[in-house]
This record gives sequence, C-alpha cells and structure tokens, in this order.
Amino acid sequence: MINNPALPLALGILKADSANSCAGFSLLDLIRECQEAGIFDDLSHEPHEVILFKKNFLAMNALYQAQRILWQEGIGYLHISPLRNYLAPKTAASVSTQTVQSTQLPCNTRDSALADYYLDWQHYDNTNEQAVNTLLNQFWARCLSPHKITQCCELLALDPALATQRSAKRQFQRMAARCHPDKGGNPHDFIELREAYEYLTGALPA
Repeated sequence: MINNPALPLALGILKADSANSCAGFSLLDLIRECQEAGIFDDLSHEPHEVILFKKNFLAMNALYQAQRILWQEGIGYLHISPLRNYLAPKTAASVSTQTVQSTQLPCNTRDSALADYYLDWQHYDNTNEQAVNTLLNQFWARCLSPHKITQCCELLALDPALATQRSAKRQFQRMAARCHPDKGGNPHDFIELREAYEYLTGALPA
C-alpha cells in the first residue's frame, strides 16, 4: 500500500481528540491540517479540479486506513462522515455485541463501498481533469434526485413535501437519542440515519 503522509496526522488528531472532548472533527478540518503541514505541496502543478479531488482523496484514504488500524488494535471504531469524524471505544456501548470481539468492521454497505473506493490508489493515480468533471456531474445528479430526497425523508419519518432543514434536524435529534450506539442502539441503523440527515441538510430548504 502506498504511504499516505496524511495518515500519521489523522491518527494524531484522532488520539488527541479522544483523549480530550471526543467532539470530533470535520473532513475540512483534516484537509486544513494537511494543508498547513505541507502535505499537498506536490499537487501545485495539477489543474484546480484535480487538486481538490486529490486533497479530498488523501484525507479520506487516511481516515479509512485509520479506521482499520484503530479497530484492529482494539482501540475503537472510527465513525467517518464529512461533518464529524470521531472515535467510539470498542465496547458493547459503541458497537453491537456481535462485532466487539470481531476483527471485521461494523460497516454498512455504503461505508464498505466508500472504503473500497478510497483505499484503492488507482483512483488517485489515474485521475485527470476529465475524470474529475465526470465525477462531479454524477455527484450533482445524485444530489438533485427527488427519489433520493424522498428516501431520506422516509428514513427520518418526514413528509418530503413539507420537510425543511430545521424539521430534519429536529427529527434527527429525536431519533438519534433513541438509536445512538451509546444508548444501546444498532450502529448500522444510526449510520444510515445520520447519513440521511447529512444529505437532507444540503438538499432541503432552510
């Protein structure tokens, strides 16, 4: 596996965060730390779109590598999302009892697909400006999909015709209080709920 210079930085941030407030940090926070550490300096010759893609890829690759390392070392499970990345202890309170003693990560299908993508260095090495533009077009097509919005609203028990960012946040907080792994809920269900909420925050009116 290619050595990712962002990995030691991500592990350091995670361990410092878990030793203090466990508030977590966003993907943008990690990218900024990498920028300040000079990790992206070699990308300056690339087209702007490719630079943005590769910065994101290095940060996400570091997080998914860290997720596996921390789990295999028995330290905990790293929850990965654009808005908040945080380490939950590897106990029955944070993951299902079945997976506490397992080396297999408690990921849902979407998490596994994202991990497979970001751990494959071919996506990083073979990316050019045209490929990035294609990815962006596909991304916006998914973001503007009414079907996706309806699915996420149904998961949060919201009426798609009436849902707003405020109502999604209120409903997410209510449901998360019941199904959060720290409250004994299923981690897979909580991840799906959180991802639905994160999607709706960018797709619904305020």
